[in-house]
Amino acid sequence: MTNPPGAHSLIEDIQILRGVAVLMTVGTHLFWLVTWGPATWLITLHSYFSLGTGVDLFFVISGFVITTDILKRLPQTGSAVSYWSEVGKFWVRRVFRIWPTAWFWLAAILLFTVFFNRSGVFGSFRANFASVLSAVAGSQLALLEP
Repeated sequence: MTNPPGAHSLIEDIQILRGVAVLMTVGTHLFWLVTWGPATWLITLHSYFSLGTGVDLFFVISGFVITTDILKRLPQTGSAVSYWSEVGKFWVRRVFRIWPTAWFWLAAILLFTVFFNRSGVFGSFRANFASVLSAVAGSQLALLEP
């Protein structure tokens, strides 16, 4: 079945790679979460396969998908003005796709620190606030803790 022109087309191989990346990432988290009890199968799996590369695989997939999207749109541009217009549209789409989730998780970190931190597992509010400011500023701010 073919998609109509202009519709998003999913490449099946990329979807399979995304699934592999998810399994690798979950496997890594399981390895680090299961520190109690005999989980020898998980330790063996982790020693043979570097499951931590699942996140790296996500970055590679993302780069491929973004580059493919850009390359499909650029031949349609005939002049420098239309090129920069297309580039601007691309970045606006990326911002509206990524920023809402990023802002949600930055707010969630602060809310968890304020409301669910009786044991101190989330660290101090001051350190988390400095980390959120660093993320928003896109830089490495010095921690406010002595």
